[in-house]
Amino acid sequence: MHADITQVIELAANSKSTNVDKRSIVLSMLIMALAGDFVGKKLSWDKQKGLWEGSREYLRNTNLDVITAEAIVWITFLMAQLWKADREKDPEMYERVGYVTVVGADKLALGMIEDLTGFDFKERATESKRLYFEAMKSRTNLTDAFASVVLQSIGCSTLAEPLKRIDIIRQPQEWTPIAASVYIFFSTMPSGGYETFKRILTTCANLFPNDDYYDD
Repeated sequence: MHADITQVIELAANSKSTNVDKRSIVLSMLIMALAGDFVGKKLSWDKQKGLWEGSREYLRNTNLDVITAEAIVWITFLMAQLWKADREKDPEMYERVGYVTVVGADKLALGMIEDLTGFDFKERATESKRLYFEAMKSRTNLTDAFASVVLQSIGCSTLAEPLKRIDIIRQPQEWTPIAASVYIFFSTMPSGGYETFKRILTTCANLFPNDDYYDD
């Protein structure tokens, strides 16, 4: 993990682009790493570790790129909320990260999805973010909101395929392990990833000075 973080920092620091905030590069790479961790580990079928044994069979007809893309959107949304929370908790860091960084990371992550899959995921991302905003407004659990998206992604073979409709009242038995996997991930990983990002900005301040911002 440390080697990967070092590579991310070097990639951002050595970027020749004049219109991308280097903070955004680091944050977007962390977001994608977290999404990969969720799909690769939390939705795992490792019996030795006692994880969900039925996931291999349940996900066998699903393109995991779909769930990964949705996880990227969800984690990006969470990162933005963590940044906004720092406005009260840590105003100095709130200013250091900045709006440009958060929005830029979102654009870079969506761009990476398109580069890797050939599909423009922006419209679907907007729909999912709307769901998460509505969950916040209604004080609904954000983990349940994302778990429902994961459940609707089951069986999708491409990113272009619409999410499956599910019966909210009569959810399949797989809802419980999916919701549990999302909750376990949510309890530590997004906040831990954001704290890692902030540590990078402070410990590598020479690479990411406070005035190092770029316009689109």
